[in-house]
Amino acid sequence: MRRSAPPSARDLMATDEFEPATYAEVLEDPDNVELSFRLARTQVRNGDLHGAASTLERILLVDPNLTPVRLFYAVVLFRLEDLDESQREFQTVAAQDIPADVRAGVEAYLTRIDYLRRKTRYTASLSLGAHYDTNRNATPRSDSVLFIDIPIELEEGDEDDFGYLGIASLRVDHDLGYQERHELFGSLTYYQDEQVQQDSLDLQSFTLEAGGIYREGPWGISVIPTAFATHLQLSRETYFRDLGLDLRFERDFGRRLTAFAGVRLSYQNFDGIRENQSAALRDGRQIEGLIGASYVISPTMRVTGDYLRLDKNAKADFFAYDRDQFRLSHVWLLGEEQFLLTSATYQRDRYDVADGFVSSRTRHDDTIRVRLTYGAPLGFLVGEGRIWEPLEDIVFSGSAEYLRSHSNLPNFDYENWRGQVLMTKTWRF
Repeated sequence: MRRSAPPSARDLMATDEFEPATYAEVLEDPDNVELSFRLARTQVRNGDLHGAASTLERILLVDPNLTPVRLFYAVVLFRLEDLDESQREFQTVAAQDIPADVRAGVEAYLTRIDYLRRKTRYTASLSLGAHYDTNRNATPRSDSVLFIDIPIELEEGDEDDFGYLGIASLRVDHDLGYQERHELFGSLTYYQDEQVQQDSLDLQSFTLEAGGIYREGPWGISVIPTAFATHLQLSRETYFRDLGLDLRFERDFGRRLTAFAGVRLSYQNFDGIRENQSAALRDGRQIEGLIGASYVISPTMRVTGDYLRLDKNAKADFFAYDRDQFRLSHVWLLGEEQFLLTSATYQRDRYDVADGFVSSRTRHDDTIRVRLTYGAPLGFLVGEGRIWEPLEDIVFSGSAEYLRSHSNLPNFDYENWRGQVLMTKTWRF
């Protein structure tokens, strides 16, 4: 095996091109270190981290001076959550004469390990950005609405609009000290969306969550109970308050498949505002049931699918509805801390009774939403060393989204294209 400079630590778990190797090939040539290293990388690509760790350990027993192998071994141990051994291996690598970029990656891992081993951990983030919508106020495609089944043409107005986003959050995680790593958590999130023209759609919200994680209980099931509360303002007036409980269950099936299910119960309270005096008629409880699974295709790809069933009750029956939602999402880590997120959602809403002020027909909506997001740190986009160092880990993300709402009533039949950019800075302490 060539003793070239170690790869950057951030690239070690990527699946860049290399010639795969099999265990049978290694048995035929057990002294071939390069072949064994290719086997370890193949095992990582296939999601067999335990097998990769064993292969790398055997290589290091033969030659403990192979720094690239030891660095790869340290990252695999980190992925296996063996923090003590991973820290020891990273420290061994750090004591070697290694390139500056590799040293920076190793130090980043050591900092992360120190953070994960703390009993109480804090994570704060701040996101700033903007978005553009082609149909921000959901103007019907027909440019008309029904009033007691009589079509009324809408006056021409501004449908598209720019908005400015701000999102701030603080999360606390506390390890309870058990071997199974049970923990408590709490978070506070503030969201603000300011429209340039349509001020009646300005949004501000606070969301508070508190709960715990009981890991791998009976039958290997993890239980995550959460209490939550939301306060939302629309056009600078209190519009919506939500209080409820969420209970989620997760279980791993092997190294690749995770199944999950959950139930969420809340009571929603709406206040009448200048733009919507009848909002209080939407008051009522909401029950959601969720089931799904996540599958790791490779160390850099994961796909998740879920089905949600929702039952919304309301003071006025014409605001009550049932929802069936199907969602499919894909995560792709592209290397150099880049990522690509893709999601597609189909939503089917069926209302309980007709709203006589609109139509004698009961409302039926079918909504499709498709979203694509690309993200990367600024240090990668502009080149490391070209901007102030504290700004290099700010993550830039750009999104494109298409939404199409099909409805049997023209009032709610519309489409919208959205483009959005965000800059996100995260602090861990």
